[in-house]
Amino acid sequence: IYGVSFFLRGRWRMVWVDSYFPCGPSPPRRAQSLEAVGGGEGGAGGGWWPLYAHSTGEREAWLMVVEKAFAKLHGCYEALDKGHVACALAYITGGVAETDLLHAPPGRPLSEAPCADADELWRRLNSGLAGGASGSTFMGAGTPLELDDDPADSFPLVAGHAYAVVGIHETGSGGSSDQLLDGGGGG
Repeated sequence: IYGVSFFLRGRWRMVWVDSYFPCGPSPPRRAQSLEAVGGGEGGAGGGWWPLYAHSTGEREAWLMVVEKAFAKLHGCYEALDKGHVACALAYITGGVAETDLLHAPPGRPLSEAPCADADELWRRLNSGLAGGASGSTFMGAGTPLELDDDPADSFPLVAGHAYAVVGIHETGSGGSSDQLLDGGGGG
């Protein structure tokens, strides 16, 4: 049995969960790797795979434990669909959450986006990651449910997912500069 603490309504609350996680038949590409390491019974490929979040390491369960506890806190796994990164960070850290939309409202021009000015956005990101007054700040980002499938895009982001922003970097070449967000996914 596992206990996970969440900050809810001004106090820390422990949520207890067992180690049984919802699974289904593994996808074909996963089934082949499971067979190679002696994966379990079931499914067309001979193995089972977690239906929701999972780690890349076979013996890592922390992500599934935290997600199951969060689902229990909210009633079910489906209640976690389409959440907000800021809310999740507040539950996990007990900190104060703030959300900044970087896109324009649907049907409106990009110039009407709350952070249409790139220099202002860059200043706010630098200020946020520097920790502000408290000295520690967590920053996350989420992608829209639909992304353009432009093969020229150099950022392999997944639609409808949350990312932790672990650092921002400014690089320059020939007097110009590019501003990058590092989502911690191998970049």
